[in-house]
Amino acid sequence: MLLQDRIDFRDTSCVLLTSAKFRFRPVVLNKLIKRLEDYFHLPRWNKDSYYAREFLEYKNIVFNKEFKIDSELKVKLGRFNFDLTYNSKKKKYSVDVFAFIYPVIDVVNLFYCIPLEDMTVDEHIYFRKAIQFDKFKKGSLKLHNTGFLKTANEFDYTDFGSITREIYRIFVELSGYRRYRVLHTLACLGKKLALDLQERFCKTGTGTEKDGAEKNSAEKNESKGHRSLQKLYIEHLFEKINIEKLLLLEIRDIPDFGGNCAQDKDFKEYYAKKLYGLLVCDEGYDFVPEGTVGNAIDESFGSRDFFRVYASNIGVVMFNLINCECRIKYNDFQREIGERFQDNSSGILTRNPEIAGLEHGALLAMEESINLLTIINSNMRKSYLSHNKKISKIIDNRRKLIEIINLISSININEITNLKNLMLKKIGILAFVSKVRERLDIAENDTLVIYQRRNNFLVMIITVLGVFFAAMSISEIKSGIVEFLKNLLMGS
Repeated sequence: MLLQDRIDFRDTSCVLLTSAKFRFRPVVLNKLIKRLEDYFHLPRWNKDSYYAREFLEYKNIVFNKEFKIDSELKVKLGRFNFDLTYNSKKKKYSVDVFAFIYPVIDVVNLFYCIPLEDMTVDEHIYFRKAIQFDKFKKGSLKLHNTGFLKTANEFDYTDFGSITREIYRIFVELSGYRRYRVLHTLACLGKKLALDLQERFCKTGTGTEKDGAEKNSAEKNESKGHRSLQKLYIEHLFEKINIEKLLLLEIRDIPDFGGNCAQDKDFKEYYAKKLYGLLVCDEGYDFVPEGTVGNAIDESFGSRDFFRVYASNIGVVMFNLINCECRIKYNDFQREIGERFQDNSSGILTRNPEIAGLEHGALLAMEESINLLTIINSNMRKSYLSHNKKISKIIDNRRKLIEIINLISSININEITNLKNLMLKKIGILAFVSKVRERLDIAENDTLVIYQRRNNFLVMIITVLGVFFAAMSISEIKSGIVEFLKNLLMGS
């Protein structure tokens, strides 16, 4: 099948949500913003701004209560632009970047909020591969430092993964955790030493052609050494920091869809393969067997006729048809209810938030899921799953596993909404619960076996010592042992 340029979806937007776990000490928001001003041009959190109201209002309406684990440290870091080029076409995008910090669980989330335009399914998949999976690094993606970071005049980052690591590096530096601070200080000292050596060498140069060549060679070596030092620092810094990524795509208008709502049978049948392609980021969706497609999109969530949420292990696709007839009727109904009962929240439900996925709680539910995913994958390393024979290590691993189980249980999995339940299942967290319980049983068995072996060995030692001291109580045996030791010492 030839690629088509016909527009599949209109009025689309997305949020790339990244999450990392590292120690972050609690701090007052104003103080955090003050410190961020050394790195970003315009970090802020204005409670009267659209983004602050949207995050707060939709959280309160959708969940009807505070999160089990919430954050007061919400910051808009700023905005930058980027170009995506393909087939001689260059498309420009702007990105609003938010950071949510959760010191209680040592998690820092970054939201890249990107308004899109009318696009085909193939363009959406290409776009997703570029920003979520960093697939294209040969000039097709160009990031511009348009008043975002102070640390560079222009970005030399070639993908979203690079700038994500740089932002997390800044937050690690500001985390207040002593070990991170020491690592950063050592890296800065190493950088200063490399520059001092380079400057000293330049001053002592003779100016001859030979000396100039040697100087250039030395400068290159110094620069290479500095880059190696910085690379080593970054690698050491992130060797234990696992970054998770999920992307939410919201689609608000479908030009060729003649139905009245996103729940229609015709909707699912007509867009099944395209939905599969978007959901799993597979450009070969037209060639996927129907059974495979059906298994991927078999479950979804929608508490209104005009929206539907689908999830996979890499993110969420949300259809929110704001221009269909049933949505228009719904808006009229909500306004009437709000006026009759003087309920301001009814009016909020008729808005179309600028940030993708906020309406109906899809983005906030995805954030809760990625928090759990980050904690799980940060703790469930190979060392935690390996059969370590040290009983102290097994007990420590068991404690960590129990903490994860308790955290997951704290969000009341059996009682949460179908939306969050869907995401937890599709992302793989619910399956993880049974895996952890199985691992707990193995860890407990390992602990009992090792404890029994050590106990048997201790009993054997006590028995031998008991026999020895009992023998020493008999004078004939005692004198024989003393004589034997005396001869042994004299012979040596």
